[in-house]
Amino acid sequence: MNKNIVFVYGTLRKGFGNHDFLKNSKYIGNAITIYTGWLYVPDHIPFLNFDIDGYSIKGELYEVDNKILGIIDELEGHPYVYQRERHMVSSIDNPDYSLTIAYTYVYHEEMKHIYPKGIDKYNSIIITNDYKKYINRYME
Repeated sequence: MNKNIVFVYGTLRKGFGNHDFLKNSKYIGNAITIYTGWLYVPDHIPFLNFDIDGYSIKGELYEVDNKILGIIDELEGHPYVYQRERHMVSSIDNPDYSLTIAYTYVYHEEMKHIYPKGIDKYNSIIITNDYKKYINRYME
């Protein structure tokens, strides 16, 4: 059984509706991206776009098998809505994964057919770069 490391930053994180897809996967810990980027939020759904002028993105690391990876691909609309890419991340609380490569779902140019003005011009940026903090602010 192949194992894949996945970095999640949005609705797949603990406490959100899509986390059920990861309930039987191994939780590795909280993590941040090494490369910087921005989170954009159309309709309360986050999209990550890597950019040198951005910030490290906060999320969680999981170890998933190929079956779960395929389910996540389908959920994320890979490769048309989100694109699955390998990116360097760092676990905040698990030294075994202090620097590792993980699959990350990022904004894809094909999204322009859904958001014709472009994701970065059409919607807000999460200044905290933490989707969980963004949502909790609106839940108060």
